[in-house]
Amino acid sequence: MIPVVYAMGSETVGLADGSSVPVRKGTHWPAEDPVVKRRPGLFSISSRARHANRTPAPYKAFKGFITFFLGGDPRRVRPR
Repeated sequence: MIPVVYAMGSETVGLADGSSVPVRKGTHWPAEDPVVKRRPGLFSISSRARHANRTPAPYKAFKGFITFFLGGDPRRVRPR
């Protein structure tokens, strides 16, 4: 099994040959990749970095608002 690490931030990493590789927060990379070896502080073995960038979907936030302020489940309300 290949060891995997997760990006903890987003940045562009320059390699020794002059090329640059974009790294996005939460993406997974093989631990032996040249980008990981070039910038090891940007990566973590913890998968928590994958979920650090997640935000709730707008509908879920709205649904929570309706449930809290109107005191009911919006799925049970029939449209007219």
